[in-house]
Amino acid sequence: MGSERSATASVTWSLATALMAVATLAVHLSRVGWALDRTDEGQYLLLLSDPESSRRTVFLFGYVLHPIFSLVGGDILALRVIGALISVAAAGLLGWATTRVLGLPRREAWTVGGVAAAAGLGPLLYFPLTPSYNTLAFWGACLWATGLVLALAQPAEARPTEARPAEARRADRSTWRAVWPGVLMGLGGVVAGVGKVTTGLALAVLTVVALAGLVGPLRRRTAVLPGLVIGVVVTLTGVLLLVGHGPGWLVAFYREGARSVSLLQGHEHLVRWDAIPWDGLLSIPAIAVVVGAAVTAVAARRGRGVRAVGTVAGMAVVGVTVIAFATGHVPTNSPQMTAALWWIPLSAVPLLLMRTPRDAQDAPSGAARAVAVVCLVALPLAYVVGTNGNYWISQGRAGVFWFVAVVLLTRDRAVARRIVTVTAATLVLMVAVAGLGYAYRYEPMTRAWSHPASTKVAVVSPEGARLRVTAQDAETSRALARLARQHHLAGVPILDVTGASPGYIRQLGGTPVGSSWLLGGYPGSLDAALAAVRAENPQRLREAWVLDAPDSPRRIAGLLPALGRPVEDYEVVATFRHHLGYNVRLLRPVDASGQ
Repeated sequence: MGSERSATASVTWSLATALMAVATLAVHLSRVGWALDRTDEGQYLLLLSDPESSRRTVFLFGYVLHPIFSLVGGDILALRVIGALISVAAAGLLGWATTRVLGLPRREAWTVGGVAAAAGLGPLLYFPLTPSYNTLAFWGACLWATGLVLALAQPAEARPTEARPAEARRADRSTWRAVWPGVLMGLGGVVAGVGKVTTGLALAVLTVVALAGLVGPLRRRTAVLPGLVIGVVVTLTGVLLLVGHGPGWLVAFYREGARSVSLLQGHEHLVRWDAIPWDGLLSIPAIAVVVGAAVTAVAARRGRGVRAVGTVAGMAVVGVTVIAFATGHVPTNSPQMTAALWWIPLSAVPLLLMRTPRDAQDAPSGAARAVAVVCLVALPLAYVVGTNGNYWISQGRAGVFWFVAVVLLTRDRAVARRIVTVTAATLVLMVAVAGLGYAYRYEPMTRAWSHPASTKVAVVSPEGARLRVTAQDAETSRALARLARQHHLAGVPILDVTGASPGYIRQLGGTPVGSSWLLGGYPGSLDAALAAVRAENPQRLREAWVLDAPDSPRRIAGLLPALGRPVEDYEVVATFRHHLGYNVRLLRPVDASGQ
């Protein structure tokens, strides 16, 4: 009877957790057709459509992701969906590797892997939805972590085999299986570095730490090392083929990009202590989830009433969360909500210290597992290092790595693992739902629900990609499409003086002058823009149209005079409304020949 109740409880737990993981994906997919930011996301689309416009940046992701852009014909909605699914697959692969190492039963393995997959959507929460350098860095980090976890499952030592053919073939297969974790680590490290150089460097440091932790089992170390080399060499070769240039070009590219970043004066403080986002960390739903997990853990420690207590706690969490959302006590319009995912590792600490039932489990232990856990816990920081955003918030988006680390620590505690898994699933779903009230530098999607007449589906790219946007934005998009046709702007160079409009260059069908985004609002914006634009062909600069916005807070005001091109050299062709709320003028050179 007791075993039947235990089996029923296990099925109920797995089903509830799986439903939350599926709900998280459904919530995210409901957002992908809404809004288009013309600042960061506009730059992403420029680089995806034309990777060569990445000059004077440190971004190579356009070259890697351009085949996907071409495959979907520039459809932004399809691009977002594919990006989300790849993120889910990459994180799910990491979850699968963890369950394989622990040897979990099939149902529990699917549940843990499903939660990890849902948590893979974290980097897209409160962030642009189009795949970018951050997305690529996350994919690479997931591959690297998968290799690290799989390395724990390798044989501890090599045993001599006879020269019989069957045994020799088995030994060969075993050798190749032992090499694959290193291949994944090398592949992931390079992919992450192509996405974001700082993440690649951080992973290089963690790789050294991880290899040092594998010194005990000699075979494991010697198997990982050649695989690592193979992964790095093959992936770098693939990147160079995609880029279409040699190693010398790659070095020059990063050198020029680093110089531009240095001139900009906005990314120097890679190591810093940002303000803790208490509003998200201590939000009512997050605290309710943690309290529910704690109550269930106490019942598990006493060994009775776990099913009943867990059910009541779950219902209470749902009730509190619904009330908090309904009464506006959740910061849905702020990225601070992602800080709630910090409770995945924080709530696991007392749970792991608490005496809960243990199982007889054959799983990795010792120094190698401890080092792997340390690397996984540090991985969110490696993922975000170099970003201008708040480190606490950004690390929360990569909470899947914390989840996997905690699961590894619960190797012989099924009850603790279940509590951790359902806690993580609930937190991820809660943050995803809260994200419906936020869109990156745009009106929230909830506007489309509350005021459907104020939104419309519009064509927002030269390829004809359609998204639902505000009515004002839809009108602007139609006007820009007419301008592009009327003045044959496809391929025409456009100089962005607004400091915030790469997406409008893309929408007009033009090509950026100097760089994909002449970023305004930084102390060195003018110097960085001048260095980029002066590297252009002078004739191309003379022929360039201009986007200007006198009221833009990011406007690079001194750029045209410094180039010897006063505003009097241009005539106003059209004026339209930027989605950030100010007017933008499209200017045409009066005399493109310069005579």
